[in-house]
Amino acid sequence: MPTKACGFESRQSHYGAVDQRQSRFTQNEFSVGSNPTRAIMNRERYIELDRSGTGLTKEEWEQGWHWCAEWDDMLVGPNTDEALVCSCGHPAIERWKESEEGKKMQKDLDERFEKLNEQNFLMEDGK
Repeated sequence: MPTKACGFESRQSHYGAVDQRQSRFTQNEFSVGSNPTRAIMNRERYIELDRSGTGLTKEEWEQGWHWCAEWDDMLVGPNTDEALVCSCGHPAIERWKESEEGKKMQKDLDERFEKLNEQNFLMEDGK
């Protein structure tokens, strides 16, 4: 079950975080691995958990969802950008990071950061 580093039971709500993240999720369900039918976290459940701070089910936690200490107790799970840099050591997240899907998402995130760094460099250079 959860370690001291990642939460399972409950936490305080982050009202603003869910509103910022909603626009990033275009699908109604988060897929787990390459099989979206295994997903148990949908947008409504995510919002409910984020706003209420109530506990996760055992199944949700086993799939990698947790209140991440690395992200100030934000709800983090597989297929989220935050999971890629989560250092809680959650076993399901660590397995997901090593999966083809996790590696592809990490590559995409690295490319986005590289583009942002290039843009920032060009903007500073143009002063």
